[in-house]
Amino acid sequence: MNLISVIIPIHNGEDFVLSAFKNLSKQKRLEIPIEIIFVDNNSIDSSYKIASELASKHSNVKIFKEAKQGAGAARNKGFNESIGDLIYFYDVDDQLFDDTLYTLSKVLIENEGYDAVFGKMLKSHKNIDEINQQDLVESQDLIIKAKPYWGLLWFKDLSKVVGPPAFMYRRDIFIKLGKYQEELMTGQDTALDIKLGMNYNIAMIDKFVYLYYKHFNATTAQIKKVKSRAFMQWPRIIHSHIPFYLKNKDEKEYYEILKIKMYTSIAKMIHGTQGFKQRIEIRQNLLKDIQPMELPVILKLYTQILVLINNDFVLKFYLYYLLSFYTKKVSIKT
Repeated sequence: MNLISVIIPIHNGEDFVLSAFKNLSKQKRLEIPIEIIFVDNNSIDSSYKIASELASKHSNVKIFKEAKQGAGAARNKGFNESIGDLIYFYDVDDQLFDDTLYTLSKVLIENEGYDAVFGKMLKSHKNIDEINQQDLVESQDLIIKAKPYWGLLWFKDLSKVVGPPAFMYRRDIFIKLGKYQEELMTGQDTALDIKLGMNYNIAMIDKFVYLYYKHFNATTAQIKKVKSRAFMQWPRIIHSHIPFYLKNKDEKEYYEILKIKMYTSIAKMIHGTQGFKQRIEIRQNLLKDIQPMELPVILKLYTQILVLINNDFVLKFYLYYLLSFYTKKVSIKT
């Protein structure tokens, strides 16, 4: 291992670029050097200028631009420009504990059988310097689960997803994963890590490695204000999860989770669409989206009722009673 590549996409992050650099510069006990790669993704503020100034002063800092909008495209650009054996993606507005890179890289250096490692995420409105780390519950143990445990867990329960800065990947594994899907404007990190968990050997270290800084201007927070969860997740379902299943039809537990998410999202999106004609159109489009998979006949007929009678009772009957006949709850085997 000769280098860790830290890749940081930026979109109007002028308030965080300098602090991100300082945060990385304070990393302790590192046994191998790091390169810091900023990728500006069409910022209209001073993000690029600030990152360029850092690059001019520090030999291990690089700055690039990516015209295609989206975190996936920006991260892929950074990866393509990187040279490190170990790959780490850092969101510019998040904050690292001071031994994060050492903790994650040490696992991969000492354990060649693991393709990636991840730690714990802490969500807070506070800055990391305001957190009393003695109050954090962590054993620092290495937790090993046989694949596809992590993939199924993250697919089933998004609350268990820990975000890009929790992970460190071996370079060759990131290439095998196919990098980030650039057509996904949100959730491209979740899509990638579910595939990682389904197919590859992952170690989890029971230690907090980064703080997800919850602030008003965060990209995800802004998107959630204008889109419901079902609409946000749908592109990931049709562009990542369905194609994965069609190539891995022996993954029965994955299929059961997929059915629940697919059938539930279709109903919620029809219900969340205003206007009779608009509901007709979205139903038609959603049924096309899932091809060659299909809704069971009864569910397909009931979605027509949802188009006609758009109220909460009709939706709840579908979600809480009808779906139980066509889906199975999946218990993740430890």
